[in-house]
Amino acid sequence: MKTKHTEGKWGIVDRSGKIIIATNADDPAKQNNITSLYGYAEDEEVKANAKLMAAAPEMLKTLIDMVEMESTPDHIKKYAKEAIKEATPQGFC
Repeated sequence: MKTKHTEGKWGIVDRSGKIIIATNADDPAKQNNITSLYGYAEDEEVKANAKLMAAAPEMLKTLIDMVEMESTPDHIKKYAKEAIKEATPQGFC
């Protein structure tokens, strides 16, 4: 399944106390900003939200892999498909 979100490993960048989600987070010369979060890096809730957002592409990939595996039980596939549908504009075919 081809997804439409920004490709690459997402990471967290602290820019003078502001939190940015970006690809190539470890290389400022290659960073591609995806979004910024309202709040400051010192705020534990903002940091938790940033970690969840940065992990989203890998979690989506894992769900897609689970659905495509024959050994995944049907009830698990059902929940995975529902989550994929919520996370993608095209859902899961």
